[in-house]
This record gives sequence, C-alpha cells and structure tokens, in this order.
Amino acid sequence: MGLLDADVYGPDIPLMLNLTRTTQRRQWPLWRNPAARPLSFDPVEVLGLKVMSVGFLIAEDQALSLPASSIQLVLRQLVEQVSWGELDYLLVDLPPGTADVQQAIVELLRPAQALVVVSPQDVAHLDAKKVLAMLREAGVPVVGGVENMTQLVCPHCGGEVELYPPVRASRSIWTDGVKRLAAIPFDPELTRTAERGRPLLTARPDSPQAGLFRQMADALAATLTDV
Repeated sequence: MGLLDADVYGPDIPLMLNLTRTTQRRQWPLWRNPAARPLSFDPVEVLGLKVMSVGFLIAEDQALSLPASSIQLVLRQLVEQVSWGELDYLLVDLPPGTADVQQAIVELLRPAQALVVVSPQDVAHLDAKKVLAMLREAGVPVVGGVENMTQLVCPHCGGEVELYPPVRASRSIWTDGVKRLAAIPFDPELTRTAERGRPLLTARPDSPQAGLFRQMADALAATLTDV
C-alpha cells in the first residue's frame, strides 16, 4: 500500500512516522530535459507502507516557498516520478480546503473514491461541504466520512465529555448524503504516540482506540471491494 502526503505546505506524516529530515535543500529541479536522465524518487518503506512526502525532500523546519503555479509540478513529481512499484491502493492525505493542491490531485490522479474527515463543529462541517461540492463536481465518489475528536474519554474515570455543541442538521455532512464510517474520540495518548513517531496501532495495538481504527479500516475496505 502506498501513502502520499500531499500536504506540500505542511507535511506532517514524516514526523508521525519518525522519518523527519534535518538537512535543508538548496535546489529543487522542477523540470528536466526528457533527453537527460529522468528525475526519480524512491518512497520510504515503513510499517508495510510505501510513503512519499515533501517532508523527505526538505528539512522539517524549511518552508516550501514556491508559487501556487509551481505546486502542480511538485505534485506531478510526487505522483509520476516516484518508484511506487505494484500497489493495491494509493492513499493520498490532503490538507483541508479546495485550493491548488486539492485541484491538482484530482486532476492528476482521478481518485477512485474519497474519504472526508471532519471534526464535530459547524465550521468544520461547512468547510467539508465545500470539499464535497468540489469532489462531486469533479465526479469523484465520496465513500463516506470519519468524525474525529467526537468526544474526550476521561483517562481516569472513562467517562465521555462532549467537546463541542451538536452540529446543526442544516450544516452537517451527515444530512448531505455522507455515510459516517467511524467516530474517533479525542485521546491524549493518540497525540503522544503520533508526535513520538510511533503510530497508535503499533505503539498500543490492544487499546480501545486502536480497535476503532481497525474497525474504520475494515469499513473502508468493504466499500473499496466494489470499486
């Protein structure tokens, strides 16, 4: 399975996998004469994944200071000039919004399906509805959605604390034809393991939270069998 971190302005997946780069890049060739040796990048293999990210090509504290007109060239390199090999699936992590990055990925990859991640807030659902509109206009099927930070599970008593007021139905993506595949509560341990570069499913595979992620993956895999 391949994982493409398409958040070119804020690539965080390398940190979550303990694969950060400290050396700054001084030059980045966006184009090379086809008669010359073509540019090629190898993905980083970790935990059974083939991963590619801008974060492997620049330092973790280095800004990608490129105009929006060049971003499509960067994404084209990460998609077409990476030695992915044989993949069952390529999962693309996108930043929020409907700007140049999202438009470029839809054009380059023509995704088979999209999964929308949203937190239980009116503002988050409003933003997600704009993403839905973009995907539908581009003809990309939306397989469902995941609600993140649904509530806080107290680490002491196990009680559930609602973090946000209920999302109004008129603004909710769940009333806009999106199937909720999973609801993931906020767990401080999840953030700790991610920032240490050890994903929860490997750091605490038997935890209730890890079980929720496995259930989410199973639900997603079941929908992809029809693609």
